[in-house]
Amino acid sequence: MAATATASGSVTGEAPSAPPFPDMVWIPSTTFRMGSDKHYPEEKPVHRVLVDGFWIDRYPVSNQRCVVRPTDLALARAPDESGEGA
Repeated sequence: MAATATASGSVTGEAPSAPPFPDMVWIPSTTFRMGSDKHYPEEKPVHRVLVDGFWIDRYPVSNQRCVVRPTDLALARAPDESGEGA
């Protein structure tokens, strides 16, 4: 879904459809100021960022609730020497 900027510069958005899974909520598109001019140099400069709307689970997802679909397995990578993987 594309975000629409209003005359005041705010961004509006409505959920594009019903939630893909139960207990999900729509976070509408918005802008925010990202970075810092007062802390680490790599955070400079403060700048405005647009984030598209997205679905997110209402509650934390536990391992028990998580279900891996076969299509997701193709996207995962094997752990490397450090034990980290996708």
